[in-house]
Amino acid sequence: MALPPEPLDTVLVDAKVVVFGEVVDVTATGPALPHREGKKGEKDLQNKAPWQVVSLRVDRVLRGTVAKGATITVLKPEGAYEVAVGTHGPFLLGNADEADVAPVLGRYGPDTWRAEVVERAFQAT
Repeated sequence: MALPPEPLDTVLVDAKVVVFGEVVDVTATGPALPHREGKKGEKDLQNKAPWQVVSLRVDRVLRGTVAKGATITVLKPEGAYEVAVGTHGPFLLGNADEADVAPVLGRYGPDTWRAEVVERAFQAT
């Protein structure tokens, strides 16, 4: 059974940058992870997709000093999903060291929370 997404309030605490954006390039992908085949009728095997480094065009900024229209590099960690060019939505990003890129937060990436839910969370603060 799939794990539910983390509550938005919990993830927002760790988000240093919150933007609405679109993936414009996948610049690197980690090695394939072991894949488990299920038995007949078995669902949700919790196989993980590898990490990806992606270029993200920023369409709107809710938190952080990123400029609208900028293209930033982010890390999509190993997880239950992959992103592709054209993936868009709200991206909650953690802190990055100077040598690293900011990691995408949330178990399921930009599809975790609907845009209006993220916007409402900011209006409430």
